[in-house]
Amino acid sequence: MIEQVCDTRGRSVDRSRAWCHSIGAAFYRFSPPLSVETSLDETRDSALMKMLFETQVYIVQNQEKIQQLAQILKSI
Repeated sequence: MIEQVCDTRGRSVDRSRAWCHSIGAAFYRFSPPLSVETSLDETRDSALMKMLFETQVYIVQNQEKIQQLAQILKSI
């Protein structure tokens, strides 16, 4: 179950994307690629800071997509 929830390129993502397309809805999935596989109960500061930094880089790189989603949500 955890693998399916966290999977960024699996069948569940493909199905979700296809379903959204079939009803004419926008599909966004934001999932920053992390350099190291990390457990959900990670507590080491160094590992958490690395995840935070990689996520911040991802946000900056995908700012346009995030803004597009924000506009869609604002219009609802």
